[in-house]
Amino acid sequence: MSVGGPGDFLADNDRRAVYMLEGDEDGTGCAASCLTQWAPLFPPTGEPTVSGGLSPVLIGTVERPDGSRQITYNGHPLYHFIGDSRPGDTLGHQRHDEWGQWYLLTPQGSALGEPVGKLEAPVPDKAAPDDPAPEE
Repeated sequence: MSVGGPGDFLADNDRRAVYMLEGDEDGTGCAASCLTQWAPLFPPTGEPTVSGGLSPVLIGTVERPDGSRQITYNGHPLYHFIGDSRPGDTLGHQRHDEWGQWYLLTPQGSALGEPVGKLEAPVPDKAAPDDPAPEE
């Protein structure tokens, strides 16, 4: 986990940011030419683990179409962005490209910056006449 920048976000052991693609649940959202920009995060050996206050129940893997296993967090397949050249870079965050919208992940496993709720505010009645301005 890294702290700072746009907020707390997931990072690998080398402090490189990892991203999720909105709507990608099985690693098929990023294939073919997408893989030249976004590299899937593969477990080195065995099962992936977490540290730094991340939840071990949220870490997992998904089998990609080519049979490789990709690391997931809260069900989101994880990727590195080729534009991030140093640890701590977050140039892929909130990036929209031909494959969709990309986000950093929070320690809770949701997209960083994703709305968590909707503000319900009363909408003024457009049919009601405007109140006249007070006379002075």
